[in-house]
Amino acid sequence: MFNRGSTYHVVDTNNPAVRYEFEANLKRYVLGFLGTKIKTIEDFIEEEKSLHRRRPSAERDAEFQLRDSQGVPLEESEEFMLEIYDSERDNDNDKEDDYETEFGYIEAFKLTSDSYSLHGSMGHGATFGFKVVDKIAYLTHNGGYACMGTDEFELQTVVEPGIPTKEGRIQIHYAEDGNVLLSQWNGDVYFYCEWIKSSLGILSTDCSEEDIRWAKPLKLVIKRLYKPNPTGKDVRQRRLLREAQLRRLQREQLFMGKRLRFRTPQESETESEFEFTPSDTTNIIRGLKSAKHEERMEALKNLSAKLEQPSENLRGFVLDGACIELLVGFLAGTDSEEKLQSLWCLTNITGFEGRLAEQVLPATPYLVSLLDSHDMELKDQAAWTLGNLASEGPNIREHLYANGVLKPLVELAGTEDRTLLQTVCFALSNMARKPSTYFDQMFDMGLPQVIAKQMQRFRGDVDCVRELAWVCAYLAAASSEQQVDVILETGAVDVILESALMAVDQDGSAAQTSGLLIPAIRTLGNIAAGTDSQTRTLVSKPGFIRLLVRCIESTSSRAVEKESLWVLSSITACCKTDVDAVVNAGVVPDLVRIIEKQNFDLKKEAAYSLLNIAIVGQRIGDLPNEQLVKEFVEFVRSADEELVRMGVQFLSLLFEQLPGELGVEMLRKVEGGVDALETLIAVTEDDDIRATVSALIDQYYGE
Repeated sequence: MFNRGSTYHVVDTNNPAVRYEFEANLKRYVLGFLGTKIKTIEDFIEEEKSLHRRRPSAERDAEFQLRDSQGVPLEESEEFMLEIYDSERDNDNDKEDDYETEFGYIEAFKLTSDSYSLHGSMGHGATFGFKVVDKIAYLTHNGGYACMGTDEFELQTVVEPGIPTKEGRIQIHYAEDGNVLLSQWNGDVYFYCEWIKSSLGILSTDCSEEDIRWAKPLKLVIKRLYKPNPTGKDVRQRRLLREAQLRRLQREQLFMGKRLRFRTPQESETESEFEFTPSDTTNIIRGLKSAKHEERMEALKNLSAKLEQPSENLRGFVLDGACIELLVGFLAGTDSEEKLQSLWCLTNITGFEGRLAEQVLPATPYLVSLLDSHDMELKDQAAWTLGNLASEGPNIREHLYANGVLKPLVELAGTEDRTLLQTVCFALSNMARKPSTYFDQMFDMGLPQVIAKQMQRFRGDVDCVRELAWVCAYLAAASSEQQVDVILETGAVDVILESALMAVDQDGSAAQTSGLLIPAIRTLGNIAAGTDSQTRTLVSKPGFIRLLVRCIESTSSRAVEKESLWVLSSITACCKTDVDAVVNAGVVPDLVRIIEKQNFDLKKEAAYSLLNIAIVGQRIGDLPNEQLVKEFVEFVRSADEELVRMGVQFLSLLFEQLPGELGVEMLRKVEGGVDALETLIAVTEDDDIRATVSALIDQYYGE
């Protein structure tokens, strides 16, 4: 191999005519595969040819015809959605009536008065059309053309009468399997979707060389909108899809920090988010302004139902301000029924993205005042709305604090009403997130003591203990050393530990169990990450180690397993006594199972504990090293720098601490083990790793 500037060349020494050139950013990838003999130079040359075949080219097509997922042609007047194609779901042979599938769509966020940003979204999609001009098919949205954004890589639609310039033009292609692809006109690369969150994907052509060569481009499926006059089968399909989406949203509530309030099927006649039209806006405004109580109530109920999954038109109605102004007017009134329905609407508005939630801020003084209401339902719904707002970020939390929300919420946390308690805890857990200027005041107001008292009062109520545990989790996550001591002194941790043990010992559903265990384990983990004294206090509590081992050995909830591994890594990093306690509890076989069979994120968490057991606990001789050495060699081959470092560290321990040449002999039994080390020396840019690996190789060869 040799390089000329940033371009590298690899040459077959047996046949110098066989050579492959690549850029420096692919050096680790290419050398890794060549060094382990997984690929040859000829394989990379073939991939290069395939790459040129798969690159898009700009072309005009007079015969271009856009078709839906059933192959039926679309007219330019028709609207559709763009579903993000999922090959894994396509290969799923589950029953036909399995509607738990999560659908990804292309959604549009309004940026300015005349532009939108397109992104991937789970469960929500914008409506699109297309138009053929001069033999080029353009994607359209809200009267404008899809085109490249001003930052060069962002995909936007700009609402203007003229078609995009050549530089901003986006072309529609068809893949071999019939799905739709998008590319920048003559840009030599398709669009890709990077899911930066579970429900948000960024669309761009800003791809690494590795992505362009081997990653799968974004594929889209054309989905027609529902028919204006649906058949009975269409209605059933829509209802099932809507219920599946609601179930998905409810499953995500635990992690979203936001909650929607859904009407029951008996309460809501809404079949689809696509039914809200501009004429509906006029009708709802007329109803909300009606002089008749019944008509106002009907309009409020209709609006709250449609806000469960707001369409683009409904989002626009909220964003232009008229909707919020009308709803706030009801809060200032005297009719408690209308106040409650208005709160229901505001709750669901705050349950979606920030630009919608922020529209509700003018209602904050009314929401805070309703926390002192004699009506329990109004208190509950006001706290719910404030909880959603608090999840939006530090600026909005500071706004809520400035409006006096903290004191009444802490006072309400002492309620005897279990429903209100859960809602108030939801709001407080979001208010407890840092950064904030008021965090210490939550301790000054006695919130930890209130939570501990309620833990005792509701200790048999799983739902209440779960919400109380979330407050503890956020308090412990942001607390000082002294504040963590306060939390431990209240006794709340003892009830959390007791409830978590009951959950793992009883035969409950995985969803119910994980719903309690995640905040419980996270609270324990935040405390375990404190001082050695606090960690020792936790380890000494009866049942704590048993809980961790049970959660790690259980495979019913991946999230619980991961949280528990994180706690274990903190415990094993403390002292030898704690390491002995977890090893004697029998956790090592489960750590080995995870290292051997789980995904790399869980492997990494398990590896931290295994290394701590070997180093802090001085027990490398007690580990099944012949099983582990193969897995840690795979870490060395990884592209993750932290995994590489852990793999090298484990091999160093084997060579240094096992008697004689036992560590070297173990590595010799791993196919390609020393090759992985030699490849790492060639590609790593870390001087410390290079020096350590060089010493290992010298020891391996007896030098």
